[in-house]
Amino acid sequence: MLARLARRTQATRNEIQAHIRSAAFVHMDETGWRQDGAAHWGWLAGTPWASLFHIDPSRSRKVVNALLGDDFVGVLITDFYSAYTSDPSQDHQWDWAHLIREAKKIAELDGKRRPTEFRDRLRALHEAALVAQATQEASAKRGIRVRFGKLVHDADLRKHGEVHRLQHRMWLHTHGLLRFLDDPTL
Repeated sequence: MLARLARRTQATRNEIQAHIRSAAFVHMDETGWRQDGAAHWGWLAGTPWASLFHIDPSRSRKVVNALLGDDFVGVLITDFYSAYTSDPSQDHQWDWAHLIREAKKIAELDGKRRPTEFRDRLRALHEAALVAQATQEASAKRGIRVRFGKLVHDADLRKHGEVHRLQHRMWLHTHGLLRFLDDPTL
């Protein structure tokens, strides 16, 4: 029955995949998925207009390439998993929700001042950045970039190992974290 359904819906799946591959930006994520007792991955590639779901035994970059195609030139919006970060030529908008969630977890587990301060400043920075994106005011966007740099390079916060790890990630991916400031569609 499932095989028949797959054959009957193949044209629709191809249409959705063509849309995904030609989109200006695509959100991607993956999660664990058990298939007949074996570990697989449920993948999502989505735009505001379409979502493509795919189950695969692999969690590697080859699945990203298979879903997006070799000629995808849009912006990929993802977390920091290595399947997404392994292609340096890919344009990214890194997902702030994952970054904030990780900072929140560190602050809740540790409970000390540095992780809590980092989490609070990160959240406030993101909220202000969303406002700057909406208004597209040059001075507001410049201010966000300055605040971002101060947070990334705060030597006192860096004394906490987990905070330092997130600061380093932010520094490495600065452009991909702040890309949305200049593109109101992201």
